[in-house]
Amino acid sequence: RPRVHFSFDDVGKIKPYAGFGYVPPVPVFGTRNVIVSGEAGFGVRVESGLEWGLRYHATLMKSIAEIATPFDPEDPEELDLFVGSTFGLDALVGYEVKEGLRPYVVVGFTDASTFFYVGDDAYVGNNASPYASVTSSLGLQWTLNKLDFAGEFYTAPGVIYTGRVRAGVKL
Repeated sequence: RPRVHFSFDDVGKIKPYAGFGYVPPVPVFGTRNVIVSGEAGFGVRVESGLEWGLRYHATLMKSIAEIATPFDPEDPEELDLFVGSTFGLDALVGYEVKEGLRPYVVVGFTDASTFFYVGDDAYVGNNASPYASVTSSLGLQWTLNKLDFAGEFYTAPGVIYTGRVRAGVKL
């Protein structure tokens, strides 16, 4: 996927950065997807090796394909539509334990919303209870000869939705 990531000139000890990603709607195996994402944030590095920062991120995605197949295999295929979006804010803290080796931890909030239209029967599967909660990551970044390597464990724990709600009444 084409992606651009850049950082700006330092503002004192603050390093602002931004990124943009785009997957064009090129048909692949009968599926047409488009994804647009962006991020903006800043980082601060202290002489002791401590690093911290904040980041805002957002992604929009759309898929058009035969996702929910017909109940009767003899029925013709109908295209379905899936739309999803995420956005959130993260706080990051890391520490350079030795030159080029940085473990880090991230805690944030993310909202993930979806909409699903099934073309076979015009059913709309709108997610009435999108995920909107805490997320966290634990990772390690390693820089070697101007190449960055990273591994990360990411989790979005908990379930917010516990039942169907209509007109403010839990069913």
